[in-house]
Amino acid sequence: MTIARYEKVLNKSVFFRVHKSHIINTRHHLKEFNRHEGNMAIMDNGEAIPVARRKLSGFISAIKTF
Repeated sequence: MTIARYEKVLNKSVFFRVHKSHIINTRHHLKEFNRHEGNMAIMDNGEAIPVARRKLSGFISAIKTF
């Protein structure tokens, strides 16, 4: 399956496509969001995932809802 197909079937209130190659679970695995390091989503395992500039406003709205 392509990432676009996963994006269509996953629950949009929980999962968010932050970059062309990354979909993250914003409720259970997102630890923090760092704007100072180039808009990076820091996951609970320490991995830093880039947030694309065109996805930034939607991502911020998504993480404010919980």
